Amino acid sequence: MATALGKKAAVKEAKTYDFVWEATLPGSKDKKKGEMNAASVNVVRVSLRKQGLVPVTIRKIPQPLFGEKGVKEAQLVVMVRQLSTMINAGVPLVQAFELLITATQGAPMKKLLKGILKHLKEGEPLSQSMAHYPKYFDRLFVSLIAAGEQGGILDTILLRLAEYREKTLALNKKVVPRHFKWVA
Repeated sequence: MATALGKKAAVKEAKTYDFVWEATLPGSKDKKKGEMNAASVNVVRVSLRKQGLVPVTIRKIPQPLFGEKGVKEAQLVVMVRQLSTMINAGVPLVQAFELLITATQGAPMKKLLKGILKHLKEGEPLSQSMAHYPKYFDRLFVSLIAAGEQGGILDTILLRLAEYREKTLALNKKVVPRHFKWVA
């Protein structure tokens, strides 16, 4: 019985939270700021130290209030498809994200895009910028983006990821029942 409970606990993913952090480079007074999604303050602290930064402040961002919505999967699909089109057309990444931000209506999606843009402007590649948001971009997604960046086929990878997410979304709509009908 204990092993069955252990397996259930192992399958359940750890809850993560959004944190705002401020850090410095060793021996410098210049501060860097950022956001990170992690399981705890200690995870953020360790991650910053691995990046060669000295944490100054780490603060948990409050969870959304009742009724406030997050980013929907359908919005992510549209964003990834639009990003693919812009990259294929030769639009630089930073400019593409600036265009996406101006074209986006929802506050949570704008916040996500602005966060990715901030990391891009700090010199991080797209894959690493997206890795800061594991709630929306899982490890497979980030790894494929990194492969697309290295292979020079980022637009193609983004298009395929958009198609994959669209199919997954459609399948989930079919599989998840809206109402149960019990037959005796």
